[in-house]
Amino acid sequence: MTVEDLCAEECTVDYWSLMLYDNMWGFVAGEYAPITDPMWAILSLQNFRENVTTGEIVAGIANYGYYSPCGSTVSNPTFFAAADASSLPGYNTGSYDEVSGEYKWTDGTNCYWYSDGNTMNLRRNMYENLGVKAVSVWSIRTGADWFTGEERSDCLNLPELSFPRGVTMRNII
Repeated sequence: MTVEDLCAEECTVDYWSLMLYDNMWGFVAGEYAPITDPMWAILSLQNFRENVTTGEIVAGIANYGYYSPCGSTVSNPTFFAAADASSLPGYNTGSYDEVSGEYKWTDGTNCYWYSDGNTMNLRRNMYENLGVKAVSVWSIRTGADWFTGEERSDCLNLPELSFPRGVTMRNII
């Protein structure tokens, strides 16, 4: 499917919600396998903008983690809620990845990647610097801070995602 297939010329879209996360598939766990590779996200955003000229972009940001057996290709990861990360084995041995900004660790068998409030701040700032005016959060359960140092009600520029009558939004996954 191409971007053009998503919306015909007569279609009017006010907001496009881009899923700019979950590109860990095919990476080898334990090497570099973040939930969101920043370069991939930037290139995806640029490609979308080159092909779609109507509507504002809402950038999707992840607030969860996953683990997969170390050394294997990520093909069937186990996802976990951000609120549960600190209770998982080996969490206290982790560190932030220098490229993705995600928190990562291993328990000796599984490799973990986790997008916390600090990671989300990095993503939001990156998207704002690229001209994106709003973000959405994909979270497994609630209970964790979405952005560090802020109230969750301030996360979106779109008030509670309630759109005026006639406004359309397309989710791109």
